[in-house]
Amino acid sequence: MNIDKPHAGNKFFLSEISFLGYVVTRGGLRPDLQKVDAVRDAPTPTSLTHVRAFLGFASYYRRFIKGFAAIARPLTNLLRKDQPLTCDGECERTFSTLKEALASAPILVRPDHGKPFILITEWQSEAISAILAQQGKDGREHVVEYASRTIPDERKNDSAPQGECYAVVWGIQHFHPYLYGQKFLLVTDHEPLLALKKLTNYTGMIGRWAVRLQEYDFDIVDRKAEKHGNADGLTRLHRPGKVPKGEEITSWKEPKQSEGLEYGQVAILPRT
Repeated sequence: MNIDKPHAGNKFFLSEISFLGYVVTRGGLRPDLQKVDAVRDAPTPTSLTHVRAFLGFASYYRRFIKGFAAIARPLTNLLRKDQPLTCDGECERTFSTLKEALASAPILVRPDHGKPFILITEWQSEAISAILAQQGKDGREHVVEYASRTIPDERKNDSAPQGECYAVVWGIQHFHPYLYGQKFLLVTDHEPLLALKKLTNYTGMIGRWAVRLQEYDFDIVDRKAEKHGNADGLTRLHRPGKVPKGEEITSWKEPKQSEGLEYGQVAILPRT
């Protein structure tokens, strides 16, 4: 590039820039509000295509949303072929909650590899979550990234110790590029996990997980539940009138015994 004759589109010495749907600032990263405003005004999904488009957009910013997988579960369930395609009040609340979360998303700090990381994990019966954080100059924990996922079918019958341990293993592997090769602090609200690194019996599922974690260097801290709360496709968002054929939503009516919804249709229950 010729510095003497910079291109008209070039901009220098900015305090923040918009890049790939994010705003990069000196303090960290946040969603581009122009993109967020577009989805904040989006109407309730009227077809499976709408649901996929909205979830695709929201997932792009899931790193900003605490417990994204658990929040989005009623909408993601609509995309499963073994689930009834009925969008009830819970789905509408989920849609609104995600829009509000996007609009109020926090600034995520840039990771500082010269400082130790803090990993906070949480297990629930429907989803697990992990938060990567670092302590700031103010002594507080500042979030680097949120991560979450729904519980896979093969893990839905886990006991609490198994579930909490699974959340730890998943969280560490998810943030492997940040955590491998340096000491970090693991924070949990499940006291039995404090013995995880001292485990000598490597039989059983938890024992095998303990072996996998031996390549990481970390200390474990038990944080009481009341202090553990922080862990507890835009153009395709069609407006009404552009619903793909075969995916139209019909007003919900009490189904007859011999009739039912076909795949590709979503019925909206009236609010009560």
